[in-house]
Amino acid sequence: PNYAEALSGMGDTLAWAGRPKEGIPLIEEAISLDPRKVAYHQFFLGHAFYLTHRYNQAIEALQKSLNQNPDFFPSRIYLAAVYSEMDQVGLAKDEMDEVLKRVPGDSFDELHQKLPYKDPKMLKRVLDAIKKIIG
Repeated sequence: PNYAEALSGMGDTLAWAGRPKEGIPLIEEAISLDPRKVAYHQFFLGHAFYLTHRYNQAIEALQKSLNQNPDFFPSRIYLAAVYSEMDQVGLAKDEMDEVLKRVPGDSFDELHQKLPYKDPKMLKRVLDAIKKIIG
């Protein structure tokens, strides 16, 4: 119960499995237990908030992740998706531009294959948000 890595991992797994509301408290507890505030804990939290349509909280967590590690491109991808769904297309494009600078050659098709959502509707939602930006 006091192992931040395990709590964070369980919370993240729940998010990918379509149960992000259940994962959020576990990830928040992991962050409180880990004084280093590792970038991926914040990413997991931002991802779960995105899936629950809690956009402002998602932005805050994803920004914290990027403050800790500006090269952590998964946070940028989900930040772009959040902005896209909020119709802030300029900000979304800025984030995707950063992703493409940092991860050259990664294609939309590769992104599709890397996202392990259990629920195909969740995958479609993310992909639709990104398609809206990149056309």
